[in-house]
Amino acid sequence: MEIPSPDSQLSKSARSKRRSRAEVYQLGAKQRKFKVSQGCIDRIDQLKRDAGLPSRDLVVNRILLKSRKLFPPETIKIPPGRPEGDRVLVLTLPKECSDYIRDIRRENRRTFMSAILEHMTQLMPDISMVPGNVDTVSDSGEQAVAP
Repeated sequence: MEIPSPDSQLSKSARSKRRSRAEVYQLGAKQRKFKVSQGCIDRIDQLKRDAGLPSRDLVVNRILLKSRKLFPPETIKIPPGRPEGDRVLVLTLPKECSDYIRDIRRENRRTFMSAILEHMTQLMPDISMVPGNVDTVSDSGEQAVAP
């Protein structure tokens, strides 16, 4: 008698999502939890609608990739302390974005990742890509480079 695999009971789209996530994690992406304000979530959702992106992950990735291109970690000043947020946002960040947040934390001691996300979200008027910036997690699943 053959034992069915756990994936055989999943729908085709669920299997596809599982494969995509596994590929992203193999490239060094990490899942992170942020405790942010409702205003930050509203801002991310507004950017998501404006850009026509399917997920908050993609919006935050673009915010951080664009910020990385425009603002070196040593130029960003964030006051220390715990953020005021009460909403938990779970995001999958590529290695470049996680490293950028780590570098900002190194420059701004006693600063939480959530405060960095809130600050970077406020800095970005839009999430259009900067020329030469690589969008590591594009909406089509392929790497895209801005012209």
